[in-house]
Amino acid sequence: MYRLEKDFAQGSVVLINLDKNTSIEGFLQVSNELQRLLGIPAQDIYLSTSFIRHKDLLNFKSYKEFSAALQNAVSSSNEGGAQAVIAELENRIKDLRKGLDRLAKNPGEIKQTEELVASLEAQLQEKKSEFALLLEAKKKRKRKHWKA
Repeated sequence: MYRLEKDFAQGSVVLINLDKNTSIEGFLQVSNELQRLLGIPAQDIYLSTSFIRHKDLLNFKSYKEFSAALQNAVSSSNEGGAQAVIAELENRIKDLRKGLDRLAKNPGEIKQTEELVASLEAQLQEKKSEFALLLEAKKKRKRKHWKA
């Protein structure tokens, strides 16, 4: 486990390996070590964590657009960021829940699984009834056999 300490007032940076109790100081040395550990160049880390270009600020028409851009900047995904991930998850949830609130031609996995469980429970109940009948018939045969 590592801890990264930055002192902006002093212009210093230290990467501390908490497991080995060692540290690396200096921007270049820390950047190189982070690149080695993460496999991502320092500039890419910076650009994908909290970087929004000033010229991009002029293009936002609403707080919602700014919020989405900020979430995308903070997101490590280059596929649309947090907003896209949330939208994808909402679509998956919608697909899973299809058929739960109303009839659906193609029900989602939850409804399909509920129907399968109900069917299997009905089959189990049927088999239990058949077993009980067979058991009762066997007992009757034994009683007949003992009476004879």
